[in-house]
Formats: sequence, C-alpha cells, structure tokens
Amino acid sequence: MSTPQQFHVHEVSSSYWRVTFDNGPVNVLDPDTIDQLGALIERIEKDPDLTVVVFRSDKAGYFMAHWDALADKARVAAMAPGPTGLHPYLDNFVRLSRVPVATVSQIRGRTRGAGSEFVLATDIRFASEKAILGQPEVGLGAVPGGGPMARLGRLVGRGRALEILLGGDDIPAGLAAEYGYVNRVIPDDEIESFTDAFAGRIAAFGKVAVAGIKKLVDVATLPATRSSHRDCRRSSPPQGARRSSHSSSCSSSRASSSPTASKPTSAPQSGSCGRTCACRKPMPPGDIHESRLRRGRAAGHGSGPGR
Repeated sequence: MSTPQQFHVHEVSSSYWRVTFDNGPVNVLDPDTIDQLGALIERIEKDPDLTVVVFRSDKAGYFMAHWDALADKARVAAMAPGPTGLHPYLDNFVRLSRVPVATVSQIRGRTRGAGSEFVLATDIRFASEKAILGQPEVGLGAVPGGGPMARLGRLVGRGRALEILLGGDDIPAGLAAEYGYVNRVIPDDEIESFTDAFAGRIAAFGKVAVAGIKKLVDVATLPATRSSHRDCRRSSPPQGARRSSHSSSCSSSRASSSPTASKPTSAPQSGSCGRTCACRKPMPPGDIHESRLRRGRAAGHGSGPGR
C-alpha cells in the first residue's frame, strides 16, 4: 500500500510553486514527512528556474500542529544521515533554509513544536490572526530537536527566545509579529491573496539575483553548518573526553529531543566561538535523554518533568 502524499505541489509557473501540506486532521509531522520533505527539498534544489515557494495548509485552524507522538521511534532512530551528515529531520531544516529560492510560510493556524521548527527554517513567515506558534518541548522535559534555539535567538533576541522556549506557551500571531517570530500579521481573509501577490513579485525577478541576495543574507544570519566547521571536527577530542576551547573555538554542548515526543536528533550546537554548529555527530535522542537522566539522578535532581 502506497504512502499518501503529504506535500502537494502546484506549479503556478516555472518560477513559482505553491506547496500545500496535508497529513491527518491536524497536520502532524511524522517519519513519512521526513522522507517526503527531503525529496521535495532535493527537487527544489535541482530546479533551474524556480525562484519562490509558498508553503500553506488547507486545514482550518492548523498549519503544522506538532510532531506525531505516536510515530515509530525505532524507524526515526534508524534513519540514515542526510546530505549534511545530520539526522534527516534536522538535515531537512538546514537544507530548506539554504535552498537557492525564496521560501514563504503562510500560517493560518496552530504551528507548534516541529511545525514551528519548519516555519523557522523558511525565509519569510506571514501569519493570519488565527496563527498560534510555540515550542512546548520543555513541558515534556525535552530540548527541541530542530534547531529553534539558534534560529529564534537570531530572530527575536536572546531574552525573548528564552521566554518562548522556557515558557513553552502559545504565542499568538500579534505577539509573534511584535517579537519578530513572524514577519507580519495579515487579516485571514486577505493572507492568501497577499502571499500570492508577494510570491508572484519575487517570481518575476531573475533567479541569479534572488539566489545571490539570499546567499549573502544567509552568511550573515543563519546558524553555521557542518561544512563551515571542518576544522572543528578535526580538532574534536576522543569520545568521552572533556572538550576545551581550541583554535577553531567550537566547544559544543549537546542538545536532545524527548523520547516521549519521539522527535529525532539534536539541534545545531552553540560553540564557545559564539556561532552555532553541528560539528559533533548527534547521539540518538533516547540515548542522550537517558544519559542526562542518569546524571541528574546521581546529582540528586530526580528524573525531571514529563517522565
């Protein structure tokens, strides 16, 4: 039996695609999403004429609700690394943020957890007043797995990023726009036409100019990737040894996602160099979480929330 397609591509023109996400009643992300998004990103990367992609949903009240807590954890853990060398869940977001086209999220409903991580990996986020964003993982005793610590910190500043991530609360569209989590709020009955007109304008410009401008903005604003920290990987000490600052100054701390939520892999890691890199091979999320639990119990801190 074939797997239902979750990303439906409407090629408005050779330079403009509209992609509608559809997965269940509330649009959850699951292992099939990882596979299908990876294939879609590869298709976007290779298209010579494509300039702009709009991501949207037809589900009333939902853009991408969250990760599917009932997803097959063993299947997620067994997935082979993507082209960046990271687990494909995180690999997808890293690659999506760097495709040589403009990517726009049209958000008209709940977009939390994995859904928030998806829109943070797109270039531009327009929200209607019905949009609700957030990162609730802290309530599960987990560190978000798709890199929102690095992305939110750059978008909204350190204090507001920590407010969002440590509060784990719903962030309504108006507050999200005030903070910079989204670009702006558009009335729900106008957002479709507004986004279409904006994307159509970008599609009319040359791909070389659009891709070139985006690449230079990426250099200044996106978290550093594995390829930009090869010297850090060469300098990494043996497994289990204490990491220290070195000439490439990437002493990283690990981050994990919760096995309860079964969201895969660790987020990009913040080094002492002040940049965010993925220069350490991530442990499976369950292994990281259990390791931290053992250290917490040894220190007398208990098992933590969500366990």
